[in-house]
Amino acid sequence: MDVFDKLLVSIRRCHSAAIVIVFLLMATATAEGADPTYNAPGTVNSPVRIAVIAHRGIEKARREWTPTATHLSNDLASAVEMIPLDLSEMDQAVQDQKIDFVIVNPGAYVELSLKYGISALGTLEKRIDGLPVSTFGGVVSAKAERTDISSLSYLQNKRLLAVSAISFGGYQVLMREMDKLNLDMETDLADVSFTGFPQDNVVTRVLAGEADVGVVRTGVLEAMAREGKIDLKDIHIIGSRGHPRFPLAASTGLYPEWAFAKLNHVPEALAKDVLRSLLTISASDAAARVGRYAGWTVPLDYTPVHNLFQELRLGPYEAVHFSVTDFIKQYWIAAAFVALLIVFVITHSLLSRRMVTRKTSELVVAQADIRNLNSGLEVAQRIAHMGSWQWHIPTGALYWTDETYRIFGYEPREFDASYEAFLATIHPEDRALVEDAVGKALETKSSYAAVHRIILPTGEERYVSEQGELVLDDQGVPATMNGTVLDITERHRAEQEV
Repeated sequence: MDVFDKLLVSIRRCHSAAIVIVFLLMATATAEGADPTYNAPGTVNSPVRIAVIAHRGIEKARREWTPTATHLSNDLASAVEMIPLDLSEMDQAVQDQKIDFVIVNPGAYVELSLKYGISALGTLEKRIDGLPVSTFGGVVSAKAERTDISSLSYLQNKRLLAVSAISFGGYQVLMREMDKLNLDMETDLADVSFTGFPQDNVVTRVLAGEADVGVVRTGVLEAMAREGKIDLKDIHIIGSRGHPRFPLAASTGLYPEWAFAKLNHVPEALAKDVLRSLLTISASDAAARVGRYAGWTVPLDYTPVHNLFQELRLGPYEAVHFSVTDFIKQYWIAAAFVALLIVFVITHSLLSRRMVTRKTSELVVAQADIRNLNSGLEVAQRIAHMGSWQWHIPTGALYWTDETYRIFGYEPREFDASYEAFLATIHPEDRALVEDAVGKALETKSSYAAVHRIILPTGEERYVSEQGELVLDDQGVPATMNGTVLDITERHRAEQEV
């Protein structure tokens, strides 16, 4: 290939690279001007996934909410999939971000919002007997003949059926009412059992005599009556409460209706389009008629739901308020053991202190006796067992007096008096102590003192106390050390006996 051909190849490569760069710039400009994950209405888009709690069963939820999905799909020009789930499945789906929106009861909404950051777009509004209703609660019922259970306070020692411990309208709202009466659902009732969804099961099993009472969300009894499943004449409402402009039977306070909420990964443009579509649903539309609701309104204040969870320490507030009383109730065996251990430690400490005080007093008396002895014959004995020595540091030679030889168990001049030989006479466990004391004296150019054991040639073990004064040469270098050695074996034994 000649130079001209090489030039043509280079030009072609540059031209190709330029085309690629232009396309990349065009794609970047397009991406900056549009939402990367959502196309506006009228364009092809990935399916929008909406999960709804199936509180009356999967198939019933699918039938009731499919028209709502169809309404949204027509407005968004995009497929909308409605996915009925139970409470545990809903939590997992939100955690895994397998869905985009949720339709959930207020209890589930508060918990999911605190755990995963979902945010409400609207609150469900129903129309009952011509009245717009955007609140609901719980209703407790029994068989008609159970007139002996006239109020919620009579639930004590009764058998209760509920849909789930985490069902808001089907259990938790009743827990709050019972708490106000100072009654605990777990300890003051004879039994609490859960049926699972649908909530209709609670009503039918109570009528079958499987429990004394049952709790469901408001509206379930009336819906079952409309469907011909029950006759309200067979039902006795317990603790019936009348609420203004609320035409359903209720035994508890009222709370905001279900929330339509978005997950935090949903683009704002999509959320706005979904909200606009929801707000256009009227009571006459198929979505509302089949779904048995009137429409959607702006999000209500869900603070009462937070208050319920905080008071009962449920859901996200379960571990926030944990008192000493709660700990003792839950871990009373461990608490009792800890209390006994504390009592033992305090008692042992007091007894030990008394013993130490008594022994200290005895030791003071004994030391006084020893001092008295030292002032008499003991002085003469100690002087008789005192020797002296001189250590010439540069050569390691150690010069003892005759008395020092005897203290160490040798006849005069029988022992090779060198520093290394001297260390060999010291008890193996005390050699490091003596070497440290000598080393410190040489290093700091100060006096030497040590109490240690020696091993006599006979194998006998004795205690000696040594002291020495360091002498420096003209250059300030340690030259010799003059010292004394005192046999304190008898004194040591006396102190040990005390």
